[in-house]
Amino acid sequence: MKVRNLIDTELWLAARWRDTSFLLTPDLDHPAGIGLMFEHYSAAQRIFAGWRETLGETDTAEMLRVCIIHGTAPTGEKGYTVHFTTEPMSVISLTERQPQEFLIGSRFHFKETASNQNFEWFVASYERHRRYFVFPLPMQQPRDFDACLSHRLWKTKFYHRDFSTVTPNDIDAVAIPTS
Repeated sequence: MKVRNLIDTELWLAARWRDTSFLLTPDLDHPAGIGLMFEHYSAAQRIFAGWRETLGETDTAEMLRVCIIHGTAPTGEKGYTVHFTTEPMSVISLTERQPQEFLIGSRFHFKETASNQNFEWFVASYERHRRYFVFPLPMQQPRDFDACLSHRLWKTKFYHRDFSTVTPNDIDAVAIPTS
């Protein structure tokens, strides 16, 4: 079995991802960011350091798959789920022959929201700039925001879809709230 996994489960459990935010400029003149808020920021920094060591400052091979699933979840809650996993097609393209099976991990977080406005602004920024970044944030207001941005990972590919389009055998099915 081929294992190519960008998700260090033990490190993610230690970091404790608790919330997600969007970093946007008022006129969308700069690429937007997705801030992942962690209880244990030092563990989160290690997650991003590992990604940058493996992928570089920009994930040019698009090995990390980022998807935001939005709308009304099957539970009836309105909001969005941010889902991170290894991109299977990138793994396949890096192998010399087609693997019969491979194992990848994922992490996701659902956020209930009254409005999708920030998400819609994020999508507008992405469509304008064709790139964005993800970065770690501590749960409390950081003393040095620029230090948080120094861990960012630039991305050029982004998936966004409605909850209703995710089928049971879909790669994003694991990230759908069910109860």
